[in-house]
Amino acid sequence: MTAETITFQIDIGKALQKIENFSKNNIKVIQQAVMDSGFYVEKEVKESIAGRRGEPRSVDTGHFMQSVETIPMGFAEVMVHTQVEYARHLEEGTRYIQARQHFANTYARTKKDVRDLIAKRIAAII
Repeated sequence: MTAETITFQIDIGKALQKIENFSKNNIKVIQQAVMDSGFYVEKEVKESIAGRRGEPRSVDTGHFMQSVETIPMGFAEVMVHTQVEYARHLEEGTRYIQARQHFANTYARTKKDVRDLIAKRIAAII
């Protein structure tokens, strides 16, 4: 009985490049979905501060509302925040000011929308 040997070589470089490009594009889609979600939440926090949601209006000069921003924090993570010193007092309240909870209430209102937006974008690429 003789053994037959077949030797072949497949150049998978192009296939690997396509897979890598596909992965990079998917990562970009996910990152953009997360950023868009952050911008959506930012807009909703500002609407809350302006008194157009369930919380009391917190606009005097507009500085607080204008200070809210979305910052990328890494892969699939953003932070919606403000650096205004008195924001914590408005959010949590003091003995003189009732808590307005613009950030906490916005999170509660938007978390399903954010989850749905990101899931929809991911579903579109797989």
